[in-house]
Amino acid sequence: MIVIVTLNPALQVSYAAQQVRVGMANPVSQVSYRAGGGGLAVARVLHTFGHEVVATGLAGGAAGELIRAELSRSGIATQFTQIALESRRDLQVADSSAATVTSFTEPAPYITTEELGRLAADFRGLMDGATAVVLCGSLPAGLPPETYGSLASYAAEAGVPAVLDAGGSALWHAAARRPALAVP
Repeated sequence: MIVIVTLNPALQVSYAAQQVRVGMANPVSQVSYRAGGGGLAVARVLHTFGHEVVATGLAGGAAGELIRAELSRSGIATQFTQIALESRRDLQVADSSAATVTSFTEPAPYITTEELGRLAADFRGLMDGATAVVLCGSLPAGLPPETYGSLASYAAEAGVPAVLDAGGSALWHAAARRPALAVP
């Protein structure tokens, strides 16, 4: 089993409209929902190629439930740590007359110390039987830049190789923990 960690998933809400007029009411012809985030894309690809994967990370509120449900419908197992605040949403509005897409991305929810502690415990529990760990994406508000480094260390302690796909200080701190592979 490959454990895919996405700490800052987003519910991608896509609207299709014939024409978008700023400052006006705009009828929508189609609505779709998809679980988004770098790690969830990795989970989909690995699942498509026949690997057993479990998507984990942090999710909360109605958006978190829709993220779980959409992944489940795709055949991807989930074990997200529940958070008190709503997972972020990314609204994409497609204007077919102008052939444009406009996006509105909500800020990440703030993660408490208690939620981070539960995430660490949940993650350590997933190491039993894991063949690899993939740590992907940005960190939500409230998480220290060492978070991926700590998760990489937990994986190493369990003898599970970790792949890291992150940027900025999260990459720098985790790379110091010597993951099997780091993708800047």
